[in-house]
Amino acid sequence: MLAYFNLSKENILYFEHNEDAVKSAISVGIKTYYYDKDKKDLENLKFFLDNNI
Repeated sequence: MLAYFNLSKENILYFEHNEDAVKSAISVGIKTYYYDKDKKDLENLKFFLDNNI
């Protein structure tokens, strides 16, 4: 997808609730946050976004 959209991993932030997708993104060097849909921890998600944008 990076090549298809002509994006670099340095310019991407990714948050996801699927653990396999998170592992895949991390494996190519994308800054990634695992969002636990059961915990719904929006405070930590906001922290991740605020500190990486």
